[in-house]
Amino acid sequence: MKKYLLFMLMGFTLMLSACSQTEEEKIQVYLENKSTNFYDFSVVDITDGKLNIEVKMLSNSDTRSSEDVEFDVRVETKASLEAVKHYSKEHLDVVKEVNLYFVTRESNKTVAEINASNDTILGTNWRDLDNNELPQIVDGYKYYGVSN
Repeated sequence: MKKYLLFMLMGFTLMLSACSQTEEEKIQVYLENKSTNFYDFSVVDITDGKLNIEVKMLSNSDTRSSEDVEFDVRVETKASLEAVKHYSKEHLDVVKEVNLYFVTRESNKTVAEINASNDTILGTNWRDLDNNELPQIVDGYKYYGVSN
């Protein structure tokens, strides 16, 4: 009987800890599981359906060509938006807009800003999208380069 009560208490505790996880933490875990794992993600916040994600670029971003860095930004953007798309399908009405901010790891300079509405995210097959088409598909695309 005591073991049964102990198991019940442990189960209840686990359910409470799962429920106490914030939406940001849930999305953070989801992105980490679905991304390319080349960069570190930090879900900054989600307020009124606007999801802000900061993506820390690799240490050698400053030494690579601007074209190579932009290629990486586009690849990671596609993977991130595909992950958000799947999250949005599972958790309806949570994400209405996504803002991705790519920043350098050392200097914290903004390399790129990408914005996409939920309609754009859900209506696009990100995996099949050519990297060069990305700026025309998303709702906002600003690439500053590595030397702001």
